[in-house]
Amino acid sequence: MNFLINTITAWDEPPRCRHQVASELAKQHHVVFIERNKSGTPGIEVVHQGNNFIRLIPHWPVDHRFRYRLPILNEFYQDFVFSRIKNFSSFEGFENWEIINFDFTATKLFKHFYQNRITYYCNDEHVGNAKRSFFLIDHYHKYIENIIVSNSKLCIATSDYLYNKLQKVNQNTHLITLGAPDDIKENFKVFTNEDKNKSKIRVAYVGYMLPNKLAVDWVLECSHNRRIEILLIGPENRAVKRRLAGKGNINFMGVKTGPDLYSTLASVNVCICPYDVNKINPGTTPNKLMLYLSLGKPTVITKIPNIESWKFDDRIIYVADKKVQFAQLIEKAFRDDTYGLFEKRLKIAEGNTWTQKIGQLISTLRSQSSNNY
Repeated sequence: MNFLINTITAWDEPPRCRHQVASELAKQHHVVFIERNKSGTPGIEVVHQGNNFIRLIPHWPVDHRFRYRLPILNEFYQDFVFSRIKNFSSFEGFENWEIINFDFTATKLFKHFYQNRITYYCNDEHVGNAKRSFFLIDHYHKYIENIIVSNSKLCIATSDYLYNKLQKVNQNTHLITLGAPDDIKENFKVFTNEDKNKSKIRVAYVGYMLPNKLAVDWVLECSHNRRIEILLIGPENRAVKRRLAGKGNINFMGVKTGPDLYSTLASVNVCICPYDVNKINPGTTPNKLMLYLSLGKPTVITKIPNIESWKFDDRIIYVADKKVQFAQLIEKAFRDDTYGLFEKRLKIAEGNTWTQKIGQLISTLRSQSSNNY
């Protein structure tokens, strides 16, 4: 099978669902990955990422953050990109390619490609999910997402909330939850919580540091405990960094991926997912949680809607609904941890790898098609 993966995401950023799906598919299939556009003269840059993997980087005069919010301009851009992609020599026989679409605005896919080859892969609540929300833009996004959902041959949702939402519009919707990385070498899977009297508890957060996502107040609350040393890993935001500046036990580590990321996380005692409960959108799924579990780390997470249906044994993860409790649970997670719990977390991750999730995806696609692959 060959796959065209359409996104509004850059490739060189912390791994998200679309990156993990693309990387896993490319292990056995040809993959063409369309990134968000860069600003510049209209054209498409081609990057050969590997034997089976090609990245396409569109260039367009308007920044993607404005482009996908402007109806006429967005459709015009899509016509430009999709019409040219079909002419690439590496995209021969496009009528047989599977289209995995992560862009909830990409209605022109149905004009340029066969509808019975298009799957909408939804891992978030996109409508209204912005730092500043405007009624007309939200109305436009809701309208076009419904077009995407209703016209796709099938939809994939990563959470119960998203499944219930999409299934109302397209009954051919399937739930495939997020997976754990399975490229982590055994030397990174280290139990670090034997010494309960150590002077510092190293805590790590991996993800975007955006004011509408990261609970900055909760991080500050944790920093008041001088025993806790916090590593913030991911793209920095000036407003967030300004609020956390001057805290000697908060360290900005920048973007880390692959072995560099795994090596850093291997040295920590507890991992965290501090979401802002007042701003979180209901479609958020904590992708980083599976990363943490795949390294055996106890994790403290904010109580958000999409973890309510997850069933874990006691002391695998810790759920907080108040910032004071969040800081306290970091200490508790460290004190409670044992080698047995460490192994339990690894087994949970091993039973939910991206290899297994992509196996579900391939099986679902094959069951939908009358073609023999």
